[in-house]
Amino acid sequence: REAANNFATRYVEFGGGDPVRSLQALGGTIMGTVEVVYTSTVAIRAAAKFAGTNTIGSQTGVGGALISVVEDVTTPLMAALWALFAFAIGLAYYLPLLPSIYFLFGVINWFFDIIEGILAMPFFAISNSMPEGSGPFSVYTQNAASAWFGIIARPPLMVGALMASHYVLKVATMLAL
Repeated sequence: REAANNFATRYVEFGGGDPVRSLQALGGTIMGTVEVVYTSTVAIRAAAKFAGTNTIGSQTGVGGALISVVEDVTTPLMAALWALFAFAIGLAYYLPLLPSIYFLFGVINWFFDIIEGILAMPFFAISNSMPEGSGPFSVYTQNAASAWFGIIARPPLMVGALMASHYVLKVATMLAL
């Protein structure tokens, strides 16, 4: 437990107290380590192949066993390294982009809402001319008003939420340290 706390504290301090930057640095470290271990594994496999074959190119008895043992040991290691590399890519590249990705898809969704509102406007106009419901606003008018309110209110709410998420992350980081 103590080792895990020391490891986590070291990476949070490395990122200047920013947990996202710390995890990005951890992902970069993992990627570098995986690259070195993977390259070493490939070199060991190549050396075993070289040592296990004679000058004619056929495998000798001891050489064939050496190649078999090295391949049996390094194959699961290489598979684990690929999984670890994928995890490191997620930490180093995907995690820091998540707020931007959410914001981008929010903007795309807002454009689709605008197109939907433009296409639905004639139907809203027709439905507002129907005298249904009690009071000045019918159910159809309330639906149209809520759709247009969503289109008008979403941009400032999205920008405010993006800014608030950065401030919340800073406050949470200060409280965690």
